[in-house]
Amino acid sequence: VAGLSLGLAVGSRPTCLFAAPLLLGPLWLAWRERRPERDWRRMAAAAILPLGLCGLALMWHNYARFDNPLEFGQNFQLSGAHEGQQTHFSLRYLAHNFSVYFFHALHWTAEFPFAMAYGAEVPSIPGYFGTEEVSGLVATFPYVAFILALPLAWWRREPAEARALTAALGSAAGYALPVTGLILCYFSTCARYQTDFAVGFGLLALVGMLALERRVRSVRLGWIHAPAIAGAAAVTVVLGVL
Repeated sequence: VAGLSLGLAVGSRPTCLFAAPLLLGPLWLAWRERRPERDWRRMAAAAILPLGLCGLALMWHNYARFDNPLEFGQNFQLSGAHEGQQTHFSLRYLAHNFSVYFFHALHWTAEFPFAMAYGAEVPSIPGYFGTEEVSGLVATFPYVAFILALPLAWWRREPAEARALTAALGSAAGYALPVTGLILCYFSTCARYQTDFAVGFGLLALVGMLALERRVRSVRLGWIHAPAIAGAAAVTVVLGVL
């Protein structure tokens, strides 16, 4: 079911192909635990077979449309640029896109909804196309900063519990990190591309927040962490609504 769902997701959003590493978490756990009822080879086949069939169907569809199984239509878009002559992905775009997607600040206005995203200044990067109105994930939603506490999730865990946690968070990171890397190498920034990875970072930040709470309680600091968590959550929710 996971392999089929991921394969169908790629048909809806090709960037989801880079989320395939999320399937490795449970396979790694099954390989480590060596349980007869959870054979990692059968699990891998169950994941790869439907994903591969979806991939073959998409490649056939692309070939029927564009005579190229790997062309999803990017080079045939009608936009403000000659798409067929653009360098759509490059590492030279990464640093600028990272700063925009994570740290670009909002503008505040006197009119509802008061918080307004705006386009960052287009840098002098060869081949870079431009930017739409984007607000940085961390700058807008401070709750995401709890991802920095994620390493605390493994603190004083039993080996079996730590392995299960590694598998679960490895799957979440296996989705978020590769997709983020792809988006950061694109030749423009758009708020709708930000949503490709924002949910994954939100999930990891939630685990980081819970890990921080667990660590604070262990040293008997009581409620000292509560204002920070409540404040970050409140600001995140309010700005999200605006």
